[in-house]
Amino acid sequence: MSNIQKSALLSEKFCLISNHHNKKLNICVDIDIELQAMSLSSNFDILAQNLLINFYEMLAF
Repeated sequence: MSNIQKSALLSEKFCLISNHHNKKLNICVDIDIELQAMSLSSNFDILAQNLLINFYEMLAF
């Protein structure tokens, strides 16, 4: 057996559009993440949700 671990590079674009406080905001973020194959999909979904939540909280000044 070999110790080679498979990984994948995920490239995603997330956009947040907000009309908060009469300001039209459109923020898009490109994310490149290399994840180990074992924890690929679920961790990435959680990460994406957390990023969007963080961006919205940042904009809600």
